[in-house]
Amino acid sequence: MAARPSPRTRQPRPRRPARGIATPRSTKQRHTAPPQRPSAAALQQLYDRLLDAYGPQSWWPAGTELEMVLGALLVQNTAWTSARKALDNLTAAGRLQPAALLAAPEAEIAELIRPSGYFNSKARKLKAFAQMLADQTDGDLNALLAKPLHELRPLLLATHGFGPETADAVCLFAARHPTFVIDAYTRRILDRLDLVTDKPSYAALQATFMDALPPRVPLYAEYHGLLVVHAKQTCTKKPQCGACPLLDLCPTGQAETGLIAISPADTNTPPADWNG
Repeated sequence: MAARPSPRTRQPRPRRPARGIATPRSTKQRHTAPPQRPSAAALQQLYDRLLDAYGPQSWWPAGTELEMVLGALLVQNTAWTSARKALDNLTAAGRLQPAALLAAPEAEIAELIRPSGYFNSKARKLKAFAQMLADQTDGDLNALLAKPLHELRPLLLATHGFGPETADAVCLFAARHPTFVIDAYTRRILDRLDLVTDKPSYAALQATFMDALPPRVPLYAEYHGLLVVHAKQTCTKKPQCGACPLLDLCPTGQAETGLIAISPADTNTPPADWNG
């Protein structure tokens, strides 16, 4: 009869290191540079160059404050042309006013705003805004927009559908408060210009602009519009680097094209702290 194999000898489990003690397995030695943010000079030059290239944009592209507010919700994840069609449908159906939105069935609103995409969720957002407006100011949009920034912005952020970008768009373009709007276009442009080296939070990037620029509503509004038009026409997902007015400032464009600059010799040169 064959002998049974001896049972495996249980190895003692290694003791866990005490908390707070660094071990090669529990920590990684990382040597990273501090996050880089654009300097005031860089942001001012960026604005000047975009304004020279594209001219005044006179943003926001809506006719009234109410259209601007509702449009800020409808334009989420779509183009303004699609949001405009949805606004026109609401107007034609007599549902553009907040009280009419509140009274209408959600399904009816969703069908009217179908051109904007995500129409079911956006219908809920429109009705949530109309309800907040009724609760806060008895439906008076002017009274809502007259609130100071430190009151208006939290009210919007507490309303379904309003993230920081949408809330700041309303505060800037409808209420005329000096707050800078950060969107995906802004991040794309700064990243390609190598003006940021990490992925700063919304609040951190907004503070960078607002610390560097004077608190002027026309400046903030124009700057945002210029960033949007540049991202849509030139700094697209697949960038048109060869036609870019910022090529001499852009490491990404220079690597893409092999060119250093397309600007005339007398174009303003980057400040010494462009990447400061």
